[in-house]
Amino acid sequence: MTGNFSLTSTGGNASSSGTVSVTGTTTIDAAGKTITLDDGSNSFGRDGAQGHGRDGGEHHGDQPGRQAR
Repeated sequence: MTGNFSLTSTGGNASSSGTVSVTGTTTIDAAGKTITLDDGSNSFGRDGAQGHGRDGGEHHGDQPGRQAR
């Protein structure tokens, strides 16, 4: 995907079934749920990915396999 990507889950976990590639900023909000992007080929732009998951904390990173809880 070229540009920025934002995903908000309104009741379920957020995960991918394949490679996620975003050139801009990625923001995922799955408050109270788990965010799993575990494909080793995932690629997030220069700003990486930001997530808000089950623990209510903010998670930042571009490491494959990162899981926000």
